[in-house]
Amino acid sequence: MGTISKSFTFSTGATITAAEHNTNFDTLYNLVNGQIDNDNIKASAAIANSKLANPNSYFTIPLNSDGQHAATVDPLFTFQMPFAATLVEVSACARDLDVAGTNTYTVDLEEAGTTVLSSAISLVADNTVVVGTVSDATIADNAKMEVVLTLAGNSTPTVDDITVLLTFKVGHVA
Repeated sequence: MGTISKSFTFSTGATITAAEHNTNFDTLYNLVNGQIDNDNIKASAAIANSKLANPNSYFTIPLNSDGQHAATVDPLFTFQMPFAATLVEVSACARDLDVAGTNTYTVDLEEAGTTVLSSAISLVADNTVVVGTVSDATIADNAKMEVVLTLAGNSTPTVDDITVLLTFKVGHVA
């Protein structure tokens, strides 16, 4: 709608008509009832996220490691958060696991070297998505994030083609 201007300005002693008065009043009435836009809000307004029509945006980061791993990889992936966010979900899957003997495979997500999951995600079968339990959902702006793949067992554990999906929620910021 753009910046609103007053249609009529009255001076002392002037006769005010109902139409002029109503025009000024209706301009404000219409603005407050649905026509406020970015042009009508000053930059320092500091409006709370809960007052915005869509205060949260969700995004998913897919991390893929193609190829075979036969040993722990710490870190498998590293990235820096571009802004503060809430971690909503972490899931992992591998195309192929060698499940002979007591081989185990876990995927963990760390923020600044500390896990954000209740426990590492245990991969147990080929092509099976496993969702982790988030214990620390608050991720700081510019946080160093690392995904750690741990392999263990009594035979040589191998894992092929790992995918990790991280889903975050970010609120609008001023």
